[in-house]
Amino acid sequence: MTRSEPDRERWLAAAMTGGLPEPSLRRWQPMRVGITNLWEYDRAEFWFAGGRLVLRGGNGAGKTKVLELTTLVLLRGEIGASVLDPFGSQHRTMRFNLLPTGEDDDPRPPSDTGLGYAWAEFGRLDDDGTARFFVCGLGVSARRGSGTSAVTTWHLITHLRPGRDFTLSIADRPLEQKELKKVPGVTVPDGAARYRSRVAAELFGLGSDAYDNLTELLKQLRKPKLGERLNPASLAETLRAALPPLASAEITQLAEGWDNLEKLRTAVEQTRGAAVLLAEFVRTGWTPWARTVVRHRADALAAATTELDRTTKDRRAAETALTTARGEAEELGDRVGLARTRRGDLGTELRELLDSRAFQDAVSATSRVEGLREQLQALAGQLRRVEERREGSVTEVAAAAEAEDGAATATDEAESAAVRAVERVRSAGRPAGLHRSADRHLPARGVPALRADLSVRRERS
Repeated sequence: MTRSEPDRERWLAAAMTGGLPEPSLRRWQPMRVGITNLWEYDRAEFWFAGGRLVLRGGNGAGKTKVLELTTLVLLRGEIGASVLDPFGSQHRTMRFNLLPTGEDDDPRPPSDTGLGYAWAEFGRLDDDGTARFFVCGLGVSARRGSGTSAVTTWHLITHLRPGRDFTLSIADRPLEQKELKKVPGVTVPDGAARYRSRVAAELFGLGSDAYDNLTELLKQLRKPKLGERLNPASLAETLRAALPPLASAEITQLAEGWDNLEKLRTAVEQTRGAAVLLAEFVRTGWTPWARTVVRHRADALAAATTELDRTTKDRRAAETALTTARGEAEELGDRVGLARTRRGDLGTELRELLDSRAFQDAVSATSRVEGLREQLQALAGQLRRVEERREGSVTEVAAAAEAEDGAATATDEAESAAVRAVERVRSAGRPAGLHRSADRHLPARGVPALRADLSVRRERS
């Protein structure tokens, strides 16, 4: 995939202004490799453009040394000669890169100690466009002595960016291993195996075994001039050395598979013949029979469908009638509730009327009327006696006549009040069903009996 013009311009601008390259793809791609205090590189970085790196220079410029220190060494986390040499030979050692000898083939001044780093940075974009980075590196140190001491190695993995978030040297002095472990965000794995496991999982999404097979194949295929002598035998030998041996169980299973291939072929031919016979039977025998059965059963299906439609129609009509009846029942229930409420209200009004002062006054007035009637009768008797004695006293006659007129007026008023009270009681008792009780008890002014009937009516409600 070629880089677009804006990506190239951003890459060039970052290189010229001291910035850093940024990823442009949603998969991991190499961004930079760096070397610190190894061979003749005090501190060097090499940028990839679109995941590619071109190294140009004359013989002895250090192109091979960059490949030596930043390719399979960082992928494997090992410094063996077969891993270190990009041509697959056994002549290069990491000790030589760390400890200058000052001899004819070594332009560096001699030194008794050496410590350096090599690292590689990869980058990608997440689905939301966020840039992510993965940095893996190798630290090495060695000391010259009377004996041949081993080269000490350690590894680093981080998501920080070298040169921006952290640095591997302070005042041109590379960090010791113990100093590197104190850098926040930097992990120092315990051994090359754990280092390769992290790189395989996070960078390639592979298991440890698959990743080891892959890097071993790379190591074998980079032997010098392999492409110039494509001898099938030598190529097969190279691949055989690179790839892990097949398990005996798998070889046995493959051999048995070849043995069973002829059986499978025969079974396939038999299956094809059976399929032809079955197709002929279906065409000449089963299909006509099935059509006849379907034709006969279609009538029953049609009748069942018609019956289903009729039943469905009846069910819908019944549901409609049920809905209507429920609505009418609810309406009647509402009316019954209103009637009960009205009856209760009228009973309350009747009770209030019976307990009202006006009704009590009417009852009292009725009692006074009875008393006035008795007085009137007494006065009538007196009048008769007075009439018998009328000749005796004109003044007493006049006074008696005046008293009679007053008593008659009071009697008429009391009678009118009693009549009005009786009519109000009858009007209030008629909606509550007490009109018969009123007709029976009011002429005799039976108020207690009328109240007793009202109590009985309430208990029945």
